[in-house]
Amino acid sequence: MHSLTRVASAMLMAAALVSGCSSSSNNKDGSSSGGPQPATKLVDLTPMERSQLCMQLSSNGSGAVSCPDAGAVPVAIGICTSIQPDCSATVSTLETCTTKLMADACDFKAYTADLATPECLVMQACTAVLCTGSLCFCSNNNALTQCQTSCKTFTKGLTVDCASCVAGVFSATLMCPDFTMLPSPYDQCAATCAAHGG
Repeated sequence: MHSLTRVASAMLMAAALVSGCSSSSNNKDGSSSGGPQPATKLVDLTPMERSQLCMQLSSNGSGAVSCPDAGAVPVAIGICTSIQPDCSATVSTLETCTTKLMADACDFKAYTADLATPECLVMQACTAVLCTGSLCFCSNNNALTQCQTSCKTFTKGLTVDCASCVAGVFSATLMCPDFTMLPSPYDQCAATCAAHGG
């Protein structure tokens, strides 16, 4: 049952994101040979550079990890299909998230935990999949609308610092969070998150 859940979860995320893994041709500073520097924002890359980065980060070009009990599992992390114009992620953010997800692709619990790490939260915000029904598991349509709308507003331009502060909201059992009234201790994140508009 867990392998079916793992495959379903990975496929849902892969529909919006394209997979990746760390490059095998890294320089001392962590940058890839001939590629953009780690501190380069993804929104500052040209379409050609983004395409090259996607190919470089793709898992043997397949975008999947082979798992013993689930076959090929798509790993969600990339920027090839689309990226939000307010995305704060850098090449390093993408590579960090990619490395975590690739390492844990065959372990559903670890993979799910990785999705709630600051770097992966930023990547999900950059690709507009963070504030979905799986986060906003609400009892009625009004609550669902409030959760998704407040989440999208809060995570617009999400930074790693802000994501570090509120990561627990995305990994906790808050069934239908209202990002305009986050409970303690996340209500203390306002100053950190204000810099990006959240």
